[in-house]
Parts: sequence; structure tokens; C-alpha cells
Amino acid sequence: SQPILPIFTYPKFEAYLKKLIVILFLLQLHVFNMSAQDAIPTQKDSIQLTPLELKEKHLDSMWRYTRKQFYNNSYDLTIELGEQILPLAKEINNQKAIFSIHSLMGNAFLKLDDTLQAKRIFSESIARAEKLHDTTRTIITARIDLGNYYALQSKLASRAFSCSMYNSAI
Repeated sequence: SQPILPIFTYPKFEAYLKKLIVILFLLQLHVFNMSAQDAIPTQKDSIQLTPLELKEKHLDSMWRYTRKQFYNNSYDLTIELGEQILPLAKEINNQKAIFSIHSLMGNAFLKLDDTLQAKRIFSESIARAEKLHDTTRTIITARIDLGNYYALQSKLASRAFSCSMYNSAI
């Protein structure tokens, strides 16, 4: 009986392994060659941007900053910044930014318990989306925001009722 040798000592396996290495090497060259053909994205200097592009960049930057303020619980600043950048979003007709700013401002008003302002903003957002026949998720977001308003109203009414029941029992 012959001793059992490890598989890598057989001549057929060596030939197979050599072919596999050549194929993997060629595949790597092919992939590298394809990636080298991709154009290198160039970044425009702000001097080369059109006035509209500059406004869009400014809006995007301010929207990100406003959003950051909301998530840092700076609700007053969120509202103030939202009021400043909303006219710019309307000027360049950036619907996504308009709806997003409305959502941030309305939710900031909710956090500050100014439910009347929150409802006004959410209602405006829904009316705008319906007027534009919006089919994206922005109208859904606006309706969810308004639902949050009604949920908060229900919670506040429940608390008020509980307090009045407690006070009448005393």
C-alpha cells in the first residue's frame, strides 16, 4: 500500500494551482485596468460656481447646520436658522429642502411646547405637497409630523384631565 500524501504534492494539483494563480493575476490586472480608466472627479473652485450653485451649496450647508442644532437640542436656534434659510430654499425652488426645513422647525416647536406654531407649519407643508401633487415621501413625512402634533395634543389633554381629576378629589 502506498502512503497517503498531502494533496499539494500531486503533480496534477501543482498544475491546477499554477493555472489558478495565473487566472487570479490576470483578473486582478483587468480589474485594476478598469478602475484606472474611471475619470478622476474634479472639484470646482467656488469662484467657478454659478450664482445658483453657490446658493445651493449655502443652503445645503445651512440645512446641515440647522439639522445639527435640532439634534443637539438647540430648538430655539433651529427655528431661527430655519426662518433664515427657508426663503433661500423657496427662491431656488428646492422642494426637498423646504419640506425638510418645515419638518425641523415644526418638530422644534413641538419640543418647545408651541403646538400652534407646529400645527401651522405642518399644515403648510401638507398643503404645499398636495398642491405640487407630491408623490415622494415628503408628504408622508409631513403627515407623520402632523400626527405627532395630534399625539402630543392628546397626551397633553390626558395630563390636564388627570390633573383636574386629582385636584377635584382633594
